[in-house]
Amino acid sequence: MLEQRTQAGIEPGVVSQDNLEYIARRVDGDARQAISLLYHSVRNLQFGDRVELTEAAINDAEPDATRHIVRSRLLSLSRDQRIALECLGENGPSTSGELYVCYRDRVDDPCTKPTVRGWMPKFGGYELVVNKGPSHAPRYRVCEQVLEELDYKPI
Repeated sequence: MLEQRTQAGIEPGVVSQDNLEYIARRVDGDARQAISLLYHSVRNLQFGDRVELTEAAINDAEPDATRHIVRSRLLSLSRDQRIALECLGENGPSTSGELYVCYRDRVDDPCTKPTVRGWMPKFGGYELVVNKGPSHAPRYRVCEQVLEELDYKPI
């Protein structure tokens, strides 16, 4: 790997403390996001024409890093969770009840409505969905990056 870096014009120790601090600020304390952003920033240097890691290079790597995290989070979902997320992506902002109807119609042996409703905080924590609406009747929508990964157009 060191040989590849030297051939690409990147010297060992290319990541400075300032780079690490900038990445930490960009990801707002999310370690997984920081690792992904660092990885993709350096990787892009290896295969690009830049020889120094700059804030601009880090910013340029952010879409790749975000896509990597979204894919990872989608792969961690169960089949039923993925189907529920796909229903939400296809139908646009929905309550958990509306989501459950779509999900239930797609699977042979559906989980219970409370189980599906319980997935919403997990999806939110994974930054797959956002909650819009009042707390007594939240409406969930799939984040744009997830829609892109699922290959849906925003509704």
